[in-house]
Amino acid sequence: MTIKPALAILALSGAFFAQAHAKKIHADIQLTHITPSKENAVWAREKQTSPIYPIELAKNGIAGCGIFKVQISETGKTKNIELVSSIPSKKIFKASKKIIKKLKWQETKHGIAKAQEKVIRLDYCIGGESFQEVQKRCIEQTKLSCTS
Repeated sequence: MTIKPALAILALSGAFFAQAHAKKIHADIQLTHITPSKENAVWAREKQTSPIYPIELAKNGIAGCGIFKVQISETGKTKNIELVSSIPSKKIFKASKKIIKKLKWQETKHGIAKAQEKVIRLDYCIGGESFQEVQKRCIEQTKLSCTS
């Protein structure tokens, strides 16, 4: 028996609803670079810190994931963001687009500056007793499919 990816991600985030009355809600975002490989990347993020969980998603208890095609210009500016897939379907695109636009890119040592397309994944996780718990669950979520 297989579990649909959407159900698995929703199950991982189910703890949020059981804890909705708590004063402190723990949340995490994992950002994963899918392509190009590290060896072939012309651009890398300046800061490798997790983005801040969007308030509009936290207020509504929305967890899930999204895969995006991102165009980086020859000067390191984010030019275009395209949603490839997401769970829940398209609900996280607006918040993700804001996060991706804020990313700062720096040239890697692997070549000269040129435009490049990246495929990245953002996983949104919320709920749990501690940040460490939600972060661990979010890392596990990154291993699941992000298509419904």
